Amino acid sequence: MVQAALFVYFEGFFELPVDRSEIAAGTNGIVNQLGETSRIHKYNYGGVQHDLPEDGVTLWLENGSVPIYANLLNCGDCIQYAYIYDVWDMENGGHIASADVTSKVLNYSAVTIAYVIDTDQFEKDYGFPFPEIDRVTSNGTITLFVEYSCLSSLDGISEEHDIGEDLFDISDGSILIGYSHTGRTDTSRDFITGTNTYYHSFSGDEEIPHVTIKTSFMSGEVSQPQYSAPHYYRGLSAADLGVEVNPRLWFKGFRSNVDDELFRTIAAVEL
Repeated sequence: MVQAALFVYFEGFFELPVDRSEIAAGTNGIVNQLGETSRIHKYNYGGVQHDLPEDGVTLWLENGSVPIYANLLNCGDCIQYAYIYDVWDMENGGHIASADVTSKVLNYSAVTIAYVIDTDQFEKDYGFPFPEIDRVTSNGTITLFVEYSCLSSLDGISEEHDIGEDLFDISDGSILIGYSHTGRTDTSRDFITGTNTYYHSFSGDEEIPHVTIKTSFMSGEVSQPQYSAPHYYRGLSAADLGVEVNPRLWFKGFRSNVDDELFRTIAAVEL
């Protein structure tokens, strides 16, 4: 319980991926979060629409195509590496809307970043041990994966040239990734007749500009990835990369309402 109490004062590792002014007016900024049924993400099987569970947090934005950033807070020295783990570029990667595993990104662009964390250094930096996470053992090092998906386009990140790059080698650990979903149906990507695919669905004339963030932890240190052709996306939406946790615990802008109820419902932290 002491560890959980201290963790409430931890600000997280990341800023929100958008400026606060871009959060949709009149909302709490969240369309759905981990454990809920997604309002806008669906699955087509045999021509029938099925609901999908929300695997992260989908932010409700005021406008479409707004800049999405992966911005680190001052985290001391505990984050050793920040690898661009995988990239899926629907605009320039030569990909088409598909029924295979890559469609789990809902036929939009996505980027997954792997943060290698020294848990001993975390304790030195923050003054308390790194939280215990179900089914994850550190032995001094763990990896936090963060995926940004439902991106209408990327900005300056390519599959061939950037997969495997350490953000600390090319920036201060923060980077512009791309631009958010417009919030409207795209008939070239959504509910493709005759296929089994993941897609966006909006009721009537509603528009929900958004971006989805997913997070998971894996025991130990992930190997530095490398691009290989042909390229198949293996970021969080398409592959099992450890234990899913609610992104709200790791982004500063979500933590104002972190309380015992949040800890209990998502089971990301063992109390």
